[in-house]
Amino acid sequence: MQLGMIGLGRMGGNIVRRLMSNGHTTVVYDKDPKAVAALVADNATGASSLEDFVLKLEAPRTAWVMLPAGKITEATIEALSKLMQPGDVIIDGGNTFWQDDVRRGKALRERGLHYVDVGTSGGIWGIENQFDVVRATFTDGSNVPRIPPVRLGGGVYWRDSNWFTRVNLVHAFAQNDIAVIGETPTAGYNLLNAEITYNTKLNQSWIGAREMTLGLVGNNLLNQNIRNSVSYTKDEVLMPGLGVRAFANLKF
Repeated sequence: MQLGMIGLGRMGGNIVRRLMSNGHTTVVYDKDPKAVAALVADNATGASSLEDFVLKLEAPRTAWVMLPAGKITEATIEALSKLMQPGDVIIDGGNTFWQDDVRRGKALRERGLHYVDVGTSGGIWGIENQFDVVRATFTDGSNVPRIPPVRLGGGVYWRDSNWFTRVNLVHAFAQNDIAVIGETPTAGYNLLNAEITYNTKLNQSWIGAREMTLGLVGNNLLNQNIRNSVSYTKDEVLMPGLGVRAFANLKF
């Protein structure tokens, strides 16, 4: 399936990435060329204008508008509707007032266009998973030294246009497939990490910054004794224990 996305902020951009990870193709447009370029690098097809966006979509076209509810969404859908053809679909992903949706749907239907309201202001949930395995031996059957352990894990995350939060747990199995000389086994462990961040645009007339990110990150929250199986000093030096840090970033 091909789908077009207008508005490549945190929510729109990640919807596009999710679609592409499941085998769909996308055409993307945003007033910020850097946002378009970032998704083109992930194999999306970029558009330089609304006109270019519509031209790159295959009929019948499906265009998802992922912009804040209000004037910008109203203006974008109005301009988009003049470029699309009967049978095409416009999706509004903003948290539009329902009476505006009724009015808009009726107007677009008169032009032969389909209109779908799928407000996603509540954010996006996602599931992560991880499975790492490395096995290597020499021709005589002995183990290659410093092989990382088998690791199995997963987590959940949630994001909207400003907030992002994630919790992730990885279990590393004991590494007993070691070299005959100069290596010792490594015990298994559980690694629990979590983070929460808040990102917002700023008025540059304030301190000159255009964007701010605040965050809190926790690593090894179970305070496990973790040893790096590929380190020469693993038996003497542990990996860092429980740690929590707060940070603030400004973009100028």
